[in-house]
Amino acid sequence: MDWIVATGANLYHDMHHAMNLRCGAGPLCARSRTAPLWVVRIYDILLDYDDVLMRTDDILRKILIQKEFQKEMGTAELHHLIGKYCAEFERQSGLKDASVLAAAYRAGVPCFCSSPGIPPSA
Repeated sequence: MDWIVATGANLYHDMHHAMNLRCGAGPLCARSRTAPLWVVRIYDILLDYDDVLMRTDDILRKILIQKEFQKEMGTAELHHLIGKYCAEFERQSGLKDASVLAAAYRAGVPCFCSSPGIPPSA
C-alpha cells in the first residue's frame, strides 16, 4: 500500500481502537430503543460518551500540545505523528494491528485527510 486517504472522523475514531476503548456495532435503532442516554450512536457503531469520546478528546488534546505538533504541517505528517502515539497505545495495551494509524506509522504509509477537523489554537 502506497498511501491512505480517509476522513478525519475515521482517523479520529481509529484512535479508540489503538487505546483499547470499547466501541462496537449495534442495531441501527439502538439510540431510540435500547441505548442509555450516555451512549452515542454513529450509524451502527455505539460509543460511550465519557469513557470513549471524551477520553479520546482529552488524550488527543494532550498529544497535540506536544512540541512536535507546534508547526505548520500537512495531514500526512500530522497523522504520521499521531500514528506514533497510537502505536505506543497498542504496545501498552498488548494489542497488534488494532489501529490503522498505528499500522500506517509502522509501515511508513502516509495517511492523507481532506478534513482533519482540528480546531485552530485559541
